[in-house]
Amino acid sequence: MFALDIQTVFVMVILISASFALALGWMAADNRDGLRSFAAALSAHAAGYLLLALRGGIPDWISMVVANAAIGASGSLVLHAISRFRERPYPAALLLGPPAVVAVGLSLAMDDIHTRIVIANSVFAVQNLVIARELVRHRFDSPVRGRNLVVAGSLVVAALLLTRVAVAVFDPAALNTVYQSSVVQRASYLLVFLAIVLISNGYLMMTKERSDARLLHAALRDRLTGCWNRTHIEEAAAQELARLRRYGHPAAAILMDIDHFKAINDRHGHDAGDAVLREFAEVARASLRNTDVLGRWGGEEFLAILPMTGLAEAIATAERLRRNVAQHPFAIGAPVTASVGVAACLSADGWDDWFRRTDAALYRAKN
Repeated sequence: MFALDIQTVFVMVILISASFALALGWMAADNRDGLRSFAAALSAHAAGYLLLALRGGIPDWISMVVANAAIGASGSLVLHAISRFRERPYPAALLLGPPAVVAVGLSLAMDDIHTRIVIANSVFAVQNLVIARELVRHRFDSPVRGRNLVVAGSLVVAALLLTRVAVAVFDPAALNTVYQSSVVQRASYLLVFLAIVLISNGYLMMTKERSDARLLHAALRDRLTGCWNRTHIEEAAAQELARLRRYGHPAAAILMDIDHFKAINDRHGHDAGDAVLREFAEVARASLRNTDVLGRWGGEEFLAILPMTGLAEAIATAERLRRNVAQHPFAIGAPVTASVGVAACLSADGWDDWFRRTDAALYRAKN
């Protein structure tokens, strides 16, 4: 019959924690995404389990109090990593409190293993529930597959720890020593090992997914104005064409051109011209809906794709935009105006046809 040795599982937990700590710490160029804090958490976890594994060979207060305080510090460091990932400060009391509570509580219960199990596992369970809550409540601008792995791993650990608390209260004979080879002990430490793999891979995936999303976002933005670039505008137009053909949803395009922009550059300088472009983009964004897609088409031309918009509504939006630009007090101290062309998308259109009619409307407006 197969029997899993507890000390062997401890060695597995120590090695996997230390390995992930080394790998993540080595990969982290800085702590912007919390990777270094997460590596420190894994190091603290490995240290805690190493001290637990040395029970009997070192003073009991080290293998009990210090070991569990290190594991509590590991949970706090994971929360610190998440706070860095979320780009929000985390109260120091919530970071330092759990290991302090564990250290004090276990110091007062040195002779009662079941009380120690209740105190330590209750604190660790709460930490894991808070980790899951902080990730779920964060609004991600990237895929959430990595986050889901971390949340799942944290919830598994929390459920495991609360189970240990219940067993310590209602079936204390199953948890009389740290190395007792009971079903609860074997399942507990094996699940800890699996959760470390799950959570560590999930956190790494979470940071990579956000990094990839931000790189893609930056690649599709105009650096000067923050508007979408031509590539993204054409993708948005293709989506609206597909929706029109499949569902009959209307769409319209507005092409805008700042009047006499060359004269602005010649008279006020190119820095002033760049400032006008940025201000124009701000006015245009404020004149459009959140669902509209505004992009810089090139030079002083801007193009907006308006989903679920008929021609009459698009003309009203274009007139509002033109009026808002004319009324805006630009920093150059001189009036700035824009010409605007509007065209609705037709079911027989390709993008070239739709844009050509929008450009022709702008040309008529310029004349």
